[in-house]
Amino acid sequence: MERGQSVLLPLENRYRILYFFHGQNVVILAHAIIKEDNQVPDREIDLALTYKNLFILNSEVHTYIEPEEETDEEN
Repeated sequence: MERGQSVLLPLENRYRILYFFHGQNVVILAHAIIKEDNQVPDREIDLALTYKNLFILNSEVHTYIEPEEETDEEN
């Protein structure tokens, strides 16, 4: 997500969610705001970009991987 490429999803016409894709199948919700007017303020877009960059720098920390179940062979 670069400036001018932010993606907005309107919910009930009051909320804006800024998000980006990680890979082909994962959507990361970077930031959400309650709409005050038709424009998303630059500071909110900048905050979403900051969160995106933090995620990209260390995505493993922010990614849940469900533990595998132990099988009888492992006991």
